[in-house]
Amino acid sequence: MVKPCWGWEAEYRMTPEFTAWLPGTYDQFDYQGARVRLGEINAFSCWTPSHHKLKNLTVLAIVWPRLVL
Repeated sequence: MVKPCWGWEAEYRMTPEFTAWLPGTYDQFDYQGARVRLGEINAFSCWTPSHHKLKNLTVLAIVWPRLVL
């Protein structure tokens, strides 16, 4: 199991209806004598419209690249 060496997260409320998060992690470990470095920077966004006809709608978008360094 890989445990992150460090991580961070930032949350931005762009408008009352739209929020974005940018979490990230970095880790390194040895595997069969080789140093492996992993990093992730993710982007989450959530849009919840305030219009009464769309009161039960929430749109979530995720971008999740994984980098092997």
